[in-house]
Amino acid sequence: FHPVETDKRPDRKGPARYRTRIQCRPKYYLIDLGLARTHPPEDGPPRDMPVRGGDRSVPEFEDHPNEAYDPFPVDVYYLGNWVKERFIEVR
Repeated sequence: FHPVETDKRPDRKGPARYRTRIQCRPKYYLIDLGLARTHPPEDGPPRDMPVRGGDRSVPEFEDHPNEAYDPFPVDVYYLGNWVKERFIEVR
């Protein structure tokens, strides 16, 4: 699609072809590096102190708010909870 004339091809020499989401399934890329941190492998298993993001329902933070945690399960929880709230519980 042309960025300005969205019904035209990029070269503006004809109508743009389109497909519905049923004909061609969309791909979703979930990327959010706003609270990202690096963990060098030589430092051993990663441990972090809680950083509260937009989702405040993380069980690890509620049970032990001032203890270091493994960030991987928390990231999986964030992603799963986001999918649950945005796609499964939509009314």
